[in-house]
Amino acid sequence: MNQPLALPPDVLPAEDVIDLYQYWRLFRRWWWALGLAFVLGALAAYGFSKIQQPVYRAETRILVSQAASSDLTDTYRDILVGERLVKTYAEIITSDAVLERVAEIVGEEALESADITVSPVKETQLLTVQVEYTDPEIAATIANEIMRVFSEYMRQVQTQRFAESKANLQAQLTTLQSEIEQLQEQLAALGTPETDAERAQQQQLQALLTQQQAAYTSLLRSFEEVRLAEAQAVDTILVVDPATPPEDPVRPRVLFNTLLGGVLALVAAAGLIVLIEMLDDRIRSPEVVERLTDYPLLGMIAHIDAADAGYSLIVREHPRDPVSEAYRVVRTNLQFAEVQSPIRTLMVTSAGPGEGKTTTTANLALAMAQAGRKVVLVDADLRKPMQHQVFGLSNAQGLTSALMHPEIAADRFLQRVDAGGGQSLWVMPSGPVPPNPAEVVGSRRMQELLDELATFADVVVLDTPPVLVVADPALLAQMSDGVLLVARLGVAHVQGVKRALEQLRYAEARVVGIVVNDMTARDGGYYYYYHNYYHHDGDNTNTDDGLSRSPVRRKGRRSDASRKGLVARLVSFVRLQ
Repeated sequence: MNQPLALPPDVLPAEDVIDLYQYWRLFRRWWWALGLAFVLGALAAYGFSKIQQPVYRAETRILVSQAASSDLTDTYRDILVGERLVKTYAEIITSDAVLERVAEIVGEEALESADITVSPVKETQLLTVQVEYTDPEIAATIANEIMRVFSEYMRQVQTQRFAESKANLQAQLTTLQSEIEQLQEQLAALGTPETDAERAQQQQLQALLTQQQAAYTSLLRSFEEVRLAEAQAVDTILVVDPATPPEDPVRPRVLFNTLLGGVLALVAAAGLIVLIEMLDDRIRSPEVVERLTDYPLLGMIAHIDAADAGYSLIVREHPRDPVSEAYRVVRTNLQFAEVQSPIRTLMVTSAGPGEGKTTTTANLALAMAQAGRKVVLVDADLRKPMQHQVFGLSNAQGLTSALMHPEIAADRFLQRVDAGGGQSLWVMPSGPVPPNPAEVVGSRRMQELLDELATFADVVVLDTPPVLVVADPALLAQMSDGVLLVARLGVAHVQGVKRALEQLRYAEARVVGIVVNDMTARDGGYYYYYHNYYHHDGDNTNTDDGLSRSPVRRKGRRSDASRKGLVARLVSFVRLQ
């Protein structure tokens, strides 16, 4: 039983590294869409902000001084009353009683278009009035007029409480003043009394005048006391910071709106990308194969540029290329699979078309042949045979010819090709395409032919059609010792691979593993850089295979990415065992 691989303390666990690289690959795949969304959103917000009419904000502040309390001991109550008074005044400023008077001065249209905000300054007796309008001069005028009208209105409201008392006292004072004047006129008309009756009348008038004058003095004193109480009870409203026409508009904020538009578009694009990724079940990384299937990942093959000559048979033409090494890794992992049961006949297939199974089959057969094994490659794809084109062979005779002529030895239909490294590979092309491929490959003669080829070679490799397209692979899987499934990143679908494996399971096939094909640097993450590290070290040089090598190794020290890739690769290798 294998012991778990101990990781150095400064190296992240392989699972964490894989998750990080999944996010990184997702970003690298969609960075252009995110960038485009940000730019378009920013441009749209910028254009919309530029066509908006600018809005200016004028601001004024007033100080509300509460009337002095008669109770000098209750300071806390005065504080609470003061805070409530400021909030009350904030509501009164925006009341119809005040704004209607302001509208008579600045005009109803301007006042209706203005945005008026009144807010108390926290823990103070200050009130801030802000007026937003498209004209800075009118905004300042509205703010100042609101304060002026409000002050007059509050003074009027507060003095109304004493108006009735003052009016009553004033009326009594006027009446007494009139009566006093009449008494004084009567005394003046009486003159100097000569008789006792005149002297009695004079005394009576003088007593009445004294009484009325005393009453007048008392009423006058009461009137002054009311006036003093009125002066003490009225709150003081003082404008401490009058409004001035602003120079710069507060809206639109072009820079802020531009950044906000870009960020919102970026978030929307990210959400759309997540939705697309959730709905798209194409396999994007090797980790998906390991996570969603019960079969080991035997190898990861990097992207091969089909436009470059010789790259279809890269194991033979460029043996030092990292892709060639990847095929040799698959060959080695297959040898571990043979520990339990020998694989004399290996079928290579894929879930759907266009996943690179033909190229994988050819290069895997070459890698096996270079290891010194006698390998026969049979093109069992009688629908669209391609191996004869890959190796540049004649397809006049091949598999179908051997099936039709059992009396002829099977090795007569094999064509020998150079496998590189002084080794040879035997290829059996498909031969003429029959009208009934399923019946041909599912016949007893096919089993006999495979048995015969197994006695001729160490291993027979079959290139077959995709599993989900035709029934041929299921029939051939029953005749093979092992099945290797090829999945191409960005092409193979998760459900397709699962259905293909399910069909092979129903056929009682022995699926030895899966090979991921057509990986790029952004898909492979540290797996891909791991191969580059071990096969592209040193300075930039042109090797004998014509490939330009990039320096990856400096002074014998490994980079962090390479070290993480090595750990992850070792973990994958241990799992295969």
